[in-house]
Amino acid sequence: MVFREDHLANLTWSSTLEDRVAYTLFGNSYSSLTTQQKAMLDGTSSSSPPTAGFARDGFHTVQQAAQWYELLGATTSSDAAESWMVYLIAYTMSMSARPERIAELKAAMESYEKQYRQSVTATEITTGFASSAFTLTCQSVRYYVLQASINRSAKLTIQPESIDSTLIWVMNYVWNKANWNFRRIRVKISVPSTSNGESPTITYPDGSALDATVKFDSLATRNLYYIDTTNTQYVQWATADQMSALKSISTAQSDRPLWLRIERSANTRKWIWHPYPDTTYNLSTEIFIMLPGTTTPGIPTSATDTVPFSLLPTELIPVVKELTYGKLLKDQGVTPDVWESANDELERFVPIYDDHGEMDSENGTRDVYGDAARMTSSLDGGRWFGYGGANDMGGAM
Repeated sequence: MVFREDHLANLTWSSTLEDRVAYTLFGNSYSSLTTQQKAMLDGTSSSSPPTAGFARDGFHTVQQAAQWYELLGATTSSDAAESWMVYLIAYTMSMSARPERIAELKAAMESYEKQYRQSVTATEITTGFASSAFTLTCQSVRYYVLQASINRSAKLTIQPESIDSTLIWVMNYVWNKANWNFRRIRVKISVPSTSNGESPTITYPDGSALDATVKFDSLATRNLYYIDTTNTQYVQWATADQMSALKSISTAQSDRPLWLRIERSANTRKWIWHPYPDTTYNLSTEIFIMLPGTTTPGIPTSATDTVPFSLLPTELIPVVKELTYGKLLKDQGVTPDVWESANDELERFVPIYDDHGEMDSENGTRDVYGDAARMTSSLDGGRWFGYGGANDMGGAM
């Protein structure tokens, strides 16, 4: 995101601005004001920043607003900022010096304030299509939220830290909202005999290593098919009851595995096979992956890191921005309307990116592991755990 460099840092108090305020309020130059009027305005000093009078208060008010834009990357102030400051100082000073002009100056001040707050604009708007509209990074979401919130009629200032943490929450929410097809990849799983196969190696089907940003989340299929045999043998997912029953018969049996269950401990998985593998076996299946991340799944390494958002379809990028803004408004007790509207838009994409074929479209999405009745949708207040899906048994809950 590149911003016009005409917004913040060069905002200074000067003798020129002293004259502008004096002419606006009294119709005369600063030098023609009385000593008392000069003291009221800026303590008779044009040093910057002003340290006294109504000029100090007005300057600080504009600078406070400017801080939000500075976080977006802007570096200097605009003409609109100076005009807002001039009329803000004249308006507040008029309450003591020219009360008959209060309404007139207040209207002008509000007009210049609105003009200033709308003056931060991405340079792409004047040079071509605003590609930033379909760029998803912490920086672009901060810009979207800060611009939207500060331009509200009831202005709302939100800390960037709150925006970042809410964005991470929203990304997990969206990622686990459905069995999105962009979360699924076909893989080869090599099950070693060492440590009872608890830590298999997951690669692409051709045996090449997964990209560093691709991490296993959960299985997307009930059956895992052997790719080193000519028969139709496969490994089936075992429920807790089934695995308990199988292990009660023989805990040490080793052979070609026919049953599988995955146990989670913190952010690691322990693959439980029955029988335990007696040699290395290769299986073919589909998995759901975690949110991408260079270092930690789903966590950006910088304000401009695009990796955690790289798998989202383009259509979902504006929805994520709106969801982030909506959740911040809802959490601060302002309004739930934006959040609800963005959720409705998100729901519209579920049939597009969560379609498993004609039979499923007609009869409903498969409950791969028969556990949907025991799990609650995150949309309805359910939980997601860790970085990825709600369980290891397949599918986002």
